[in-house]
Amino acid sequence: AMDYLLIDTGAGINNNVVYFNLAARERIVVLSPEPTSLTDAYALIKVLALQHDVKSFRILINSAQGEKEAIQVFRKLSLVADRFLPSLSLDFLGHIPFDSKLPQAVRKQRLVSELFPEAAASRSFLRLAQKLVEEKPEPLADGNIKFFWQGLFDL
Repeated sequence: AMDYLLIDTGAGINNNVVYFNLAARERIVVLSPEPTSLTDAYALIKVLALQHDVKSFRILINSAQGEKEAIQVFRKLSLVADRFLPSLSLDFLGHIPFDSKLPQAVRKQRLVSELFPEAAASRSFLRLAQKLVEEKPEPLADGNIKFFWQGLFDL
């Protein structure tokens, strides 16, 4: 069985964000329809691509009004990446819809999927998790990254 650890590194670029992305087997860049989010996502992708030779990213759109808006945001990012970073692979992973139940769960410091299992966001998180679990990941290479994860979990 495979275990998954999703790390939200937050917006922007700093050493921790780059470090965790380089240690990751796979990178899922999460952005919202906001222009600043699109700019931050592109900046992260650009740094990882040009300075660290990362060529593959999965894109998840958060807080979209619907699939149409999510695809529009993905296309904007793809157009910029295709123009300035043509060797990249961007894969649309899906979207998490804007959902008024999310802030309610945050205020109660609980998972939205626990409090509101039928909420649109909860259903989207479940679909995303199922999609990731059904995929067959590449074997983890030996070396520094493997030792990083082993050291982290042997604490």
